[in-house]
Amino acid sequence: MKSEKVKLSIQKRTQKSAAQLKGCRKLIDACFERWSKLLVLRIDFGFKIPDEIVESNYHVDDLKHEFHSLDKLVLLKEFLRQFLNNRRHNSILNKIKAYIFKFEHGIKKGFHAHAILILSGNECQKDGYYAYEITEYWKKLTHGNGCTYNCHMAKHKYKRLGIGMINHLDSEKRMVLDECLQYLCKADQAFIFRTLDSSEYRSIQKSQKPKKMSNAGRPRASLPSSVNKKSGGK
Repeated sequence: MKSEKVKLSIQKRTQKSAAQLKGCRKLIDACFERWSKLLVLRIDFGFKIPDEIVESNYHVDDLKHEFHSLDKLVLLKEFLRQFLNNRRHNSILNKIKAYIFKFEHGIKKGFHAHAILILSGNECQKDGYYAYEITEYWKKLTHGNGCTYNCHMAKHKYKRLGIGMINHLDSEKRMVLDECLQYLCKADQAFIFRTLDSSEYRSIQKSQKPKKMSNAGRPRASLPSSVNKKSGGK
């Protein structure tokens, strides 16, 4: 662990994590600048776990199963590409204004993606409705082979919420949302699937920042400075 090679690898991972977090924060801030309220959805996308893996109680040998093959990552990326492209034709998906996907791999879940989906709070109000419809669409898109984890079905389990409707002046919810970004961009994982650490298969995928609104009209109130300090200058 004291070798220069290991130290350099840790340094690169930390720098990459910091750069990813900075980019995600800029995207969220741009969304709050564009829309005064955001409807924030948190959904995980993946595939159903084969029965033989469940029955083996997730043994390390399961990593040899095709469920953990690179083909599954390629398939996940392809389905999410279709998911995003279909926003043009689907009345639910076209409400998504911005997105962040964090791709991960685990012995229990295989390849999966943690998603933050941003909708305009001025257009959409019911986060539970949109989260449910999107999870159902994922199952349809994957021909019944996909599965999801819908955080909005378990909102009662969270002491502090960074999902659902968030006003740009709501410092508490914005800090919790920022903590979620920090978690997605974390660099202290004990194991990272090498393919997801490459330039070909990026672990973080996010949308472009939305265009700013015209400055004409009544100026919007600023976020309290205390929020900027607590969230590390965000």
